[in-house]
Order: sequence, then structure tokens, then C-alpha cells
Amino acid sequence: MGTALALDSNKAKTLLFWIGLAIYVISFGLVAIVDYGRPVTGYGCAAWSISAAHEIVRHFRNGYGTLPSAVESISITLTALINVFFVLYAAASPFWVRKRLIMILRIAVLSTIPFCWIVSYYESFHLREGHLLWILGMLLVLFSGFNVKEAKLATD
Repeated sequence: MGTALALDSNKAKTLLFWIGLAIYVISFGLVAIVDYGRPVTGYGCAAWSISAAHEIVRHFRNGYGTLPSAVESISITLTALINVFFVLYAAASPFWVRKRLIMILRIAVLSTIPFCWIVSYYESFHLREGHLLWILGMLLVLFSGFNVKEAKLATD
């Protein structure tokens, strides 16, 4: 009975992980925001945030151009890092038993998500379904608890 329950639990964790990852990937092709009446896909948002963060860093290094407010500059830079932190988490969490690193990446993703809402406020973006699914996909992956090594131990 205990082994069957462990197998069902591991199957559920695996399923949640892969469903979350699929939702995350699909969200990049959906409309995530509307910018002055123009729909922008999740991929477009990710590309914009990376480009804007790069411009902010260049401004600090070279001292040219106009810079958004400090709050917006920090928010844009952190928003550009959300996908980086998440991809590292999704790639590492199923295979690594190092709970501390996984927990740090999880906290990094969760703590940077609100900064994209600050950017949306400053830039007057209207959030759409792609943004909601992007966050839902990340949350499913972050809290699925999927780990390949734990799943193998339960089947042995």
C-alpha cells in the first residue's frame, strides 16, 4: 500500500511538473500584454525586458541616454532575470538533491515576479492571458516537488 501511494505521488509530481513546463512554454506564443493597443506575445515581452535591461546597464557603464526612474530601472532589470532563474530551476530541480540551491532559485523566481507588475504599471501595459499562463506554468513547476532521484528511490 505504501509503495503504491509513493508511486502515485511521484506520478502526480511528474505530471504537474511537465504540465507546468508545457504551459510555461506555450505562454510565450500567446498575447501577454497590450501596449498602446498593440498585442505583444510572451516572447516579445521577454525580448523587450532583456533589451531594456541591457540598455539600463549600458547607461550605468557609459553614462549616456535617459534612464527611467530608479524603481522602474530596478524592476526592468529584475524582470529580465525571471526567465533565467526559472529555466535554471526547471533544469536543475529534477536532478539535483541540493535543496539549498533549489530553494534559492525558487525564492529568486517568486520574489522577482512582482517586479514585472511594477514595469506593467510604469509602462501602462495591460496584462493578458499569456501573462497569467506564464505565471501559472511557473508556479506548477516550482511547487510540483518533482525530483528524478526521489522517484527512482520510490520505485526501488
